[in-house]
Amino acid sequence: MKYPRTYHLPTSPGVSSDDKVLKDSSHLMEKMMAYSEKLDGECTSMTNKVIHARSETSSHHPSQSWVKQLHARIKNDIPENIQIVGENMYAKHSILYDRLTTFFYVFAVIDLQRKEFLSFSETSDICFFLDLEEVPLLHVGAINPQFEPPAHSSFGDVIEGYVVRTVDSFPVDEFDRNVAKFVRKNHVNTDEHWKEHWVPNSLKSV
Repeated sequence: MKYPRTYHLPTSPGVSSDDKVLKDSSHLMEKMMAYSEKLDGECTSMTNKVIHARSETSSHHPSQSWVKQLHARIKNDIPENIQIVGENMYAKHSILYDRLTTFFYVFAVIDLQRKEFLSFSETSDICFFLDLEEVPLLHVGAINPQFEPPAHSSFGDVIEGYVVRTVDSFPVDEFDRNVAKFVRKNHVNTDEHWKEHWVPNSLKSV
């Protein structure tokens, strides 16, 4: 399944011309939300059969080799009908990360049979079982239009922004009512251009 496009919160300053923005976020007010760091990587999905970038028909790129090796090691342990979605952080896009602890961070798990996103706690359970790391958690609480992300990333000097999602499970077709993002001002949307002259990010020194 192609991971849905995430709408910007109304307060997000880093909106580009082709982005989608929530006109109203009041539907999130009564939900308990998890705030996670938005990492500047390549959206990547894996099941026990396949791995692919955001588009299932995308061609191979050298920066995908590490995460494909990871998939080869764990694919037989991924439960049937489960799709793991995360950021492939091996290559620099707009932000250089030099203190990563891995090159793949999970931010969602989808039950393809039930067509729903697993709850925040269920996602953590799957990650624990597969020994995968999750995107950094910043806060859990009610939606707050004045929430300020940290000045710096957990893994580098610049933070791209944050993503909020309900801590409960929800149907795939209700994605835009349960997930939204806040992107920093002047964030560069690199699209596919980063692939032309790419450089690797690096892991934190021990």
